Amino acid sequence: MVGHVNAHGHRFSYEVMINHAEEAPQASIAITDKAIGEYYTHSQSYSPDQASFSATELDARVPPARLSGPMHATELHAPLPVGEIKLTLSARGPAMYNNGTGLMPFLGGTSYYYSLPSLATQGTLTVKNRTYPSGTCSPRGVSLPTPQCSAGTELTRLSR
Repeated sequence: MVGHVNAHGHRFSYEVMINHAEEAPQASIAITDKAIGEYYTHSQSYSPDQASFSATELDARVPPARLSGPMHATELHAPLPVGEIKLTLSARGPAMYNNGTGLMPFLGGTSYYYSLPSLATQGTLTVKNRTYPSGTCSPRGVSLPTPQCSAGTELTRLSR
């Protein structure tokens, strides 16, 4: 999942990837604070018994990160050594499916890929012991009096 949040004069980008590799599931988590030019990242592999992936709905988990829920209430929680991403995302329009169906060849298997170009975002980003609240956002291109807004998300699900 990749997204963007404006909060209190900071423009953040975040990325959480939970990879369903059979031999060693992985999580890669990153936050970029564009206002001050800082980038924080953490990647870790887990044993297969520490991870869970649903074949019927969006629900990917490795300790301690998780991505789950329907498009109108997707929960994203992912800690880093310097902070945490804790967001609830809600699609504010239709999904755009890659290749028309969302299925595409990927790394010897298939990936289900779609974009949600307009999201409402609620929750917090924490960086270096400072918590930045996110507010509800309207579709891209609409000005709001509040500084908090998410600008889009892509989700990828890999299956073999």
